[in-house]
Amino acid sequence: MIRGQMKLQALDFWLRYPDYLANELLGEYEAGRWAEALGIAQRIMDNDEPRLRRWPMLRWLNGAYEPLDNALAILRACGLLAIHRVGEITVARHDYYLLEGAFEQIDLLLQQAPGLQWYADRARLVAELAAGTPRSRSTAAEMEAAMSDFFLEMFSLTPQAYWDKGQEAARAMGWGTYSGALFIPEDEPKAGAPVVLVGDVTG
Repeated sequence: MIRGQMKLQALDFWLRYPDYLANELLGEYEAGRWAEALGIAQRIMDNDEPRLRRWPMLRWLNGAYEPLDNALAILRACGLLAIHRVGEITVARHDYYLLEGAFEQIDLLLQQAPGLQWYADRARLVAELAAGTPRSRSTAAEMEAAMSDFFLEMFSLTPQAYWDKGQEAARAMGWGTYSGALFIPEDEPKAGAPVVLVGDVTG
């Protein structure tokens, strides 16, 4: 079960942006919560995932956002997903449940197309990061609050701040000056320029 649309958007964001995922893993390592996180982040960068695996979102208003309706509608129509709306008068939260048939379809897809295993493994990593396992977190609420703080910060950054944070992470990992795949498009942003979150997608 995924509790809340913001959390689902956050998980999707980490899955689609390996550079941000590596940066968060680095933070977990530096905080002493996950010793293996450094090696995982290093492999992400060594495999050039920020360039090869990223699936860009447009920067919309205060942050990266993509409507979930179309993708979720397919899953619901096939009986693979249930959505529960929490709130009596107005909807305060959406909770998402993968149904039993979804896991059967995942196994079938992996048998028919072994190349999709990367997505299964990455989804598992993102889920572990979000759940606070295998590292220790005091409560689930603490992890959810930390996720909310992280994504609110990321989504509100200016173009220059994206660039600075990317360079800071690259230097901390010993990668030198990282020139484009980390956080922003290829060229250094100019003040006041329109921004796509990562990559050069327009329209």
